[in-house]
Amino acid sequence: MDTKQCTLCGLDKPVDGFHWRIKSKEKRHSKCKDCFCAYMKDQRGKHVKRVRAYDNARTGTPKRLEQNRKCYANTIDVRREYERKRYPIRAEALKAQNRKRWAEESDMMRDRSRKYYASDPAKYAARAAASRAERLKRVPDWLTDEQRSEIRDFYVEAKQNGMHVDHIVPLRGKMVSGLHVPWNLQLLTPEENQRKNNSFLTENETN
Repeated sequence: MDTKQCTLCGLDKPVDGFHWRIKSKEKRHSKCKDCFCAYMKDQRGKHVKRVRAYDNARTGTPKRLEQNRKCYANTIDVRREYERKRYPIRAEALKAQNRKRWAEESDMMRDRSRKYYASDPAKYAARAAASRAERLKRVPDWLTDEQRSEIRDFYVEAKQNGMHVDHIVPLRGKMVSGLHVPWNLQLLTPEENQRKNNSFLTENETN
């Protein structure tokens, strides 16, 4: 087995114990893997700000973003399985961490939410309704972008005129359930919407 001497620890180690430097030319680092990792850790500790700035600059490049997307897509199942096994061990620590963060940053989080809502109430209402409908499995996959835009327009018009967006066929009706689609939406006054509640009125009943 081929060996190589590390320039830091001075030990002879198998060549597999050295990271590649230029793989196409079969050149390896002069430091063994253990020494190299310890050296890099030490350097990062000494130059924290410079290293973080360098990492942040690399993270935002199109090439790195594409690499991250591919890596995430290829390892998503492994990551989920890892988190499922890891969570029970860290559950209490995570809950304590979240409680501490909420206690320290609750005002900032609430203020951020208020600003987000105030910036575009109609968009917020449309997303909230879509989220509720998604949980009820009432948003079909075949909806086009144009149809989703029509749904948002309903909520924009409702906010501008003080109306409520109502599902003609309720998402959770007693006898029948509808879908969160443009042709199942209508604008009602708050009083009309309260009277209708979660019921489905036929044409004869509305007249």
